[in-house]
Amino acid sequence: IIEEEGLVQHAAEAGEYLMGRLREMKRKHPVIQEVRGHGLMVGIEFPDGESRNRVVEICFKKGLLVLGCGSKTVRMLPPLDVRPREIDLAIAVFERALSEL
Repeated sequence: IIEEEGLVQHAAEAGEYLMGRLREMKRKHPVIQEVRGHGLMVGIEFPDGESRNRVVEICFKKGLLVLGCGSKTVRMLPPLDVRPREIDLAIAVFERALSEL
């Protein structure tokens, strides 16, 4: 199914779109120190664990499930068949969480 439906290629393209949107956000929110990833597994690094934990908590309360990773990174790992519209919705929630910091 992964090969038949082209999910590997889709994940690479969707991951680039997601990281591009997050890099744009980084310019507006200096609390984001780095955006990195491979395919749809994306990490957003913060200056400290406290900021990271607060963002994870705010996102959860707003309906976006993200995970803490390491000591100061948020991990986003959407499904392989995620669509740009769904990424845009997640980015909007994530940006609102950053604005509340």
